[in-house]
Amino acid sequence: SRLSALEAALNQREAALEAEQRQTAKLREQVASLEQKSQQFNAQLARAREAADREDPETDALRRELEQRKQEATELQSQLERTRKELERTRQDFEWQQKNIEDERKGLTQARTELENLKKLGGAAAEPSAIQRLERELAEREAVLRKQREEAERLKEQVADLDRTANGYRTQLAWFKDIRSEEQAKLESLQRQLEQRKAETELLRSQLDRTKKEMERTRRDFEWQQKQMEAEKSGLEQARQILEERKRADLVQERDELERLQKEIAQREARLKAQRRESERMESEVARLASAAEEYEEKLTRYKETAKDLPKPEIELIKPNIMATRSTKVQLDRPGLDRLQIVGKVIAPAGLYSLSINEKPESPDKAGLFNTTVPLEKTADTHVQIIAVDRRGKRSDLQFTVAAFQAQTPEKPALAVDFGAYHALIIGNDDYQGLPRLETAVKDARTIAGLLQDKFGFQTRVLINADRFEIYTALDEFRKTLTERDNFLIYYAGHGELDQKNQRGYWLPVDASPESHVNSIPNYTVTDILNTMAVKQAIIVADTCYSGILTRSAVTHLETGMSREKRFEKLKQMANQQSRTVLSSGGLRPVLDAGGGEHSIFARAVLDVLGSSDDILEASRLYREVRSRVSDMARQFGFEQVPQYAANLHAGHKAGDFLFVPVHSSRGGGL
Repeated sequence: SRLSALEAALNQREAALEAEQRQTAKLREQVASLEQKSQQFNAQLARAREAADREDPETDALRRELEQRKQEATELQSQLERTRKELERTRQDFEWQQKNIEDERKGLTQARTELENLKKLGGAAAEPSAIQRLERELAEREAVLRKQREEAERLKEQVADLDRTANGYRTQLAWFKDIRSEEQAKLESLQRQLEQRKAETELLRSQLDRTKKEMERTRRDFEWQQKQMEAEKSGLEQARQILEERKRADLVQERDELERLQKEIAQREARLKAQRRESERMESEVARLASAAEEYEEKLTRYKETAKDLPKPEIELIKPNIMATRSTKVQLDRPGLDRLQIVGKVIAPAGLYSLSINEKPESPDKAGLFNTTVPLEKTADTHVQIIAVDRRGKRSDLQFTVAAFQAQTPEKPALAVDFGAYHALIIGNDDYQGLPRLETAVKDARTIAGLLQDKFGFQTRVLINADRFEIYTALDEFRKTLTERDNFLIYYAGHGELDQKNQRGYWLPVDASPESHVNSIPNYTVTDILNTMAVKQAIIVADTCYSGILTRSAVTHLETGMSREKRFEKLKQMANQQSRTVLSSGGLRPVLDAGGGEHSIFARAVLDVLGSSDDILEASRLYREVRSRVSDMARQFGFEQVPQYAANLHAGHKAGDFLFVPVHSSRGGGL
């Protein structure tokens, strides 16, 4: 079938090649027709150019003559304008002269009147000098009047001449305008004819261009068609060769395909046999389980018969040890404790159904051990009831009362100790750029910072979602500013990492990369910075994975049962010793990010112990309380997490321990 399809495709290509040859012949005819049209357009274009060349000299002569007439008309117009201005100025002079003549005539008439009056007076009444003066003045004015009349006549004639000149200019200008209008009309007619000829020429030129482009495109199509025909011929030859090769290859491929199918059938038959064997095994397993179920039913029946005589559940209380006294009222040894740890064991021969302490369900381990805490009333007695119920419904309960703490007035005055100032750098990272987001680190940092500040008087600096530069900058600022009278605490909550090859731990800022340690902070770098500080006491509290790498030595702690005076002496010695310690949330493995409500289980334990302490608290005592709580809480989640505490020898630890001093004790106050 594949060979038939190839032969059909080959026949189709041969038919297409014949059609393309016919199309090529048509293209040749089109090229010849277009060449003929191109020759015709060239002849028409030549004739149009000759006609345009014949008309151009006449048009140019008319245009030049029209320009000359325009220049002459412009010159006549300017001459007429100058004549008008001169005529206007002459008329103004003539009017001024007429006015002067009129004034002189009035003065002369007045002088004549005065002279006649003097003559009429006659005799001695008239002075000869006055009459002579008036006569001279009259003669002078008459002479001036004659000159002004002559000048007026001259101006009058000049005005008449200017009027005649202006009229002549107007006549010539009108004549020039008539001639220019006629010549302009001729020129516009010739220009229209010339534009028409140019338009015809452009039309012929555009037709010629289109014909050339079409001819060029047809020639390219023809050449492309020729190439296609050659390619098709070559393709047909190659197709024939490929067809022959495929005929030979198909035989080999079909043989290989047959062998592959035979192998696949053999494999499937083998799998089918294996499935049959597995089915038989499962059938036998089902039969065995059915037999075992029958045995269990028989045992359960016998157990129910014997369980009727089994005793009810038994509750053994390990802590607090109320059996040492003959009272169910317990007096606590440590003042200010707000929670009571209860450790015990329940024995239920008939099987334990439920266990509750103060109506709160508890889940003991396989050995029946349980470990929990109960909140204590601050001013009143606290009643505790433990109830165990077995699978038969039989019940046992254990009840006792924890007496309220009664503060006693110290018999001796407070002993003063100068503990110095307390500073803390608190770091909490949740929002990582390239690592999984944490849920409780920021909340832990802010809550612990508030507790240290409010209850223990720390001056805190809190870094939230800090990068490598921010952490190093803060550490360097504390290194420069803190003195030998200060105490310093570093709290870090966030991601951590362990380099298995070098056994080095790293704190991971929010800009840390999962591929490299470029932005990570090695534990030894923090240790080196602490070693350069002048502070008395310093502690690192690290709630991060693999933080136990920082703890590689032990710390001595105060013995229990000391007298007040001896404890004072020990604390005084510790307050003046240089200590560098580390409290980590776990060992060399991951730690839980949650489990303590809104906090990690480690932060929850630290907050509870510090929050319930009203006395000076050594970090070693804090560690023991925190370790017990964290280990118990982690086991409830099926997780192993054991906090660590040790001296940091590489950071300059000499002796002593870090002390948490409540504010009410005062920095220089008593114990």
